[in-house]
Amino acid sequence: EHFASGPIRAITAGADAATAADASAEHTRWDVTLAAVGGAGHGFLAIEIDAGGDHTFFFDRAVTLTMRDGNGATVVPEASATSDADCAEVGGAFTFELAVGTYSLELSSSSTDLLGLVWFGAGGEHEH
Repeated sequence: EHFASGPIRAITAGADAATAADASAEHTRWDVTLAAVGGAGHGFLAIEIDAGGDHTFFFDRAVTLTMRDGNGATVVPEASATSDADCAEVGGAFTFELAVGTYSLELSSSSTDLLGLVWFGAGGEHEH
């Protein structure tokens, strides 16, 4: 639903974790501009988690995602997938168990085209 209908916000990823752009709004399609690095896309986003639990990040194409907590420790995903049977627009998905706090997302893609991102936490889901 959010990939097709939004709401949609444009964002330019930061060059590093210190300059990460804030993508804290859930249930929003973020159209992410990644920097071109050797013909591929790369960049950093930041999110603020205000309720702990499972959080899933959906992308419109294959992407490499490294999640780090506020102390810089890597957070390992509980699950990942390259598609979603309920949504043809999904090209990658990652689920993490996250506590309240700020996280950085390091994104890498084989393309510098706009990258679509939608994320939400368990309990933040709603009917469409």
